[in-house]
Amino acid sequence: MSNSNLDRLLSAVNDFDASDLHLVAGVPPAFRVNGEIIIADEDALSDEQINEMVESLLNDHQRKKFQQEWELCISLLHSVAGRVRVTFYRRNGHPEMSMRFCGDKIATRDELGLPDKIDDLARRPNGLVLITGPTGAGKTTRVPPELLRLGNGTVLVLEPRRLAAVLPDADSTRAR
Repeated sequence: MSNSNLDRLLSAVNDFDASDLHLVAGVPPAFRVNGEIIIADEDALSDEQINEMVESLLNDHQRKKFQQEWELCISLLHSVAGRVRVTFYRRNGHPEMSMRFCGDKIATRDELGLPDKIDDLARRPNGLVLITGPTGAGKTTRVPPELLRLGNGTVLVLEPRRLAAVLPDADSTRAR
């Protein structure tokens, strides 16, 4: 299902080059650009508008879980925004939604400005590399593919809720 209001906001994300879109009932849409929140110059969103956007993104199973738990995190491929991580939640009964845009391409070590030492870590036959940092630091969206590939070509990602990086030629297994 599509929602023209959401599609319009997602198109604006590209115009702002935003990393996130925050939708809260009673407040105009907000974009995160270079870590700063920019409030859109438009009317506040209603509960009904946000509920329609939520409904347009969820399948029946996800919808039921969100209704029961008032919180849901998913990853999806959206026709306008591409790969997106979405968190839906209700605060005091009002719907809210936060979208993180993952892009279609995983940046290389060089594009991220990381040292050559990263390649050495990735080629080791065993060991453990931990990617840590605060929310929004890019742990799941900015990890170079060299670190995701283990010595035998296996990709291991331990992420409890969602996967933001997709390597097209890799098999995947989810560990819980």
